[in-house]
Amino acid sequence: MKKIMDGKNMKFSIAKRGYDPVEVEEYIGLIKRDYETKLSHQQERIDELKKMNIELVEEVRDLRRKEASVGRAIEYSAEKAEEVDKAILARYALAVQRLKQFERKWLNFYADLATRSDIDDELKAFARVMHEVECDLVSVMKDDLHMTSIMPEVKVDDIGHFDIDEALHPEDNLEDICRDLGLI
Repeated sequence: MKKIMDGKNMKFSIAKRGYDPVEVEEYIGLIKRDYETKLSHQQERIDELKKMNIELVEEVRDLRRKEASVGRAIEYSAEKAEEVDKAILARYALAVQRLKQFERKWLNFYADLATRSDIDDELKAFARVMHEVECDLVSVMKDDLHMTSIMPEVKVDDIGHFDIDEALHPEDNLEDICRDLGLI
């Protein structure tokens, strides 16, 4: 009755009526313990993986909630940025319009002075420069700032005549104009 073990293979001695039952029982016990050990390790690993899966599923849910929140924040920010851009353009257009009105008053004043014979050429040159500035400003607003839809059309003939009473007694004083423009 000699047992020979080679790795997992076991050879049994032949007894009178087959293999030795004690050796067979020992071998079956050995296989059973090995199986139970492996099964126990596999069950532990399965439990670890299930736990990890639950944690990862919860983490994915949390990340999806955060992603949705970030998406809403981005949409809100984009809407607010657009509103701010529109408000800035509207304020800018209003400021430019007020500056143009102020400029026109001065241009009208100088245009009236230019018709007098006692005004020197320097004053006439200043009136031309002021008119060129207005034209350049309109060009910048149209071409560079794309503000054609929110600004009135300005033509060269829009400079009207100067009213000395309006210049001496303006509706707005310079301080109010500067305050409206945000300069003070």
